[in-house]
Amino acid sequence: MADIAIAQSNREFHLNKLAKTPSELDMADQGPLREEYPASWAILADKGYQGLHRNLRAITPTKRPAGGVLTVSEMDVNDKIASD
Repeated sequence: MADIAIAQSNREFHLNKLAKTPSELDMADQGPLREEYPASWAILADKGYQGLHRNLRAITPTKRPAGGVLTVSEMDVNDKIASD
């Protein structure tokens, strides 16, 4: 079973662990996907978890398209994800 399938099958567990407490809801949060998941903290995942953001507030690096290259902006975002 793929890692993403395991994560998706444990969705409720992850939602519970990523949920902001009432006091954290007022904290500044400028991270990606904050509008889609305002009551959740984010999880950093590797490229094997592409698509997890449809179920959880998951931040994953952009994969290089087959036969293509990433833009400078995509590479910059990937570097920031890798350094966290």
